Amino acid sequence: MRALGVDWGEERIGLAVSDETGTIASPYKVIKNDDKAAANIVNAASITGAVEIVVGYPLTLTGQEGPATERVQEFARDVQRRVSVPVKLIDERFTTKRAEEKLRAAGASAKKIKKTADAAAAALILQTYLDVSKKALPEDYPD
Repeated sequence: MRALGVDWGEERIGLAVSDETGTIASPYKVIKNDDKAAANIVNAASITGAVEIVVGYPLTLTGQEGPATERVQEFARDVQRRVSVPVKLIDERFTTKRAEEKLRAAGASAKKIKKTADAAAAALILQTYLDVSKKALPEDYPD
């Protein structure tokens, strides 16, 4: 089960993809947030063989919907209209900040951080989703 993770931003959108087992998420690429963004995500899902798309949902620090949540909901609906795979929303609080901190700790330059942080954030969003999904499955299936 390969999944595509999406970190929506006003200017850029980070994408991440999971391995075929749906266990590990990795940064994929960053695309421009323009009028072709939804189509580019649909194309990325097709190229990677994703069976679901996971979009980061920007809740406020208190877990409430904020100004960006409506734009992300609208964007997710636009993507959903274009694909036959499910598009899911997941809490993304602190993912961009955590991604930047991890890149900084790894010695990345400020230029590299700016260029890759969105895809790294998408990987964190997707990894959270994959981890939660795995925990929701029973350890052993009944015979």
